[in-house]
Amino acid sequence: MFADFVGVGPKWVLMRYRMHEAAERIASGEAGDGASLALDLGYFDQSHFIRDFTAQIGLSPSAYERACAVAAGRA
Repeated sequence: MFADFVGVGPKWVLMRYRMHEAAERIASGEAGDGASLALDLGYFDQSHFIRDFTAQIGLSPSAYERACAVAAGRA
C-alpha cells in the first residue's frame, strides 16, 4: 500500500532519510566518527553505511566531508 500511495517503497524512503541526515551531519561537522554515525542512523556496521552513502551521494563520507570543508573554507 505504501508504494501505491507514495510511489516508492518504505525501504527507499528510509534510506533517503538516512542519507540526508548523514550528509547534513557531515557537512556541519557534527558527524563524529563514521562508526558512530552509522550506528546513530540505524546501520549495523560502518561498511554498509559507507556503501549506501557512496552509492547515493557519489562520494565516500570522508571525501564528502573534505569537499564540504573546502566549500566552507575550513580546509
